[in-house]
Amino acid sequence: MTQTSLGFEQVCRSLSDLTLTAQVEQACQSRAMLSGEDLSELLIRADEPVDFYPEAFQKRQLDLLSKVGTVVIDPVPEGQTNGASSKSFNAATKIKMSPLSGAGLFRIGESGRLYLITKSEHYHAPLGHSFPGYALIERARG
Repeated sequence: MTQTSLGFEQVCRSLSDLTLTAQVEQACQSRAMLSGEDLSELLIRADEPVDFYPEAFQKRQLDLLSKVGTVVIDPVPEGQTNGASSKSFNAATKIKMSPLSGAGLFRIGESGRLYLITKSEHYHAPLGHSFPGYALIERARG
């Protein structure tokens, strides 16, 4: 394994690295039949490694650290987020913290503020939002 300039071990794997050849071929055949995509292109993509934590992603995470707690985008206008919820639900909800988007260990709330994920909010929090390795799932879905 190689290390990035930031000291992380680079982990790259393809679908073919992680499962049996017959399974990859069957999944690609199924997807090609259903989607109309070219089977040979799907098989090539199944062999292409995905970098689970690319250096550019690592660097962006470091850049975002200094912005935690600050407003980084325009907030969602007041009164446009409550929907059809009850008064008691609205009173208990911190809607301004509700995530609009996330990347790695960061998310942006409706307040426009950048938050750091400091506890396991979801099962995938150790990997972070928009984990680059999820590209394998996109390649595997049929």
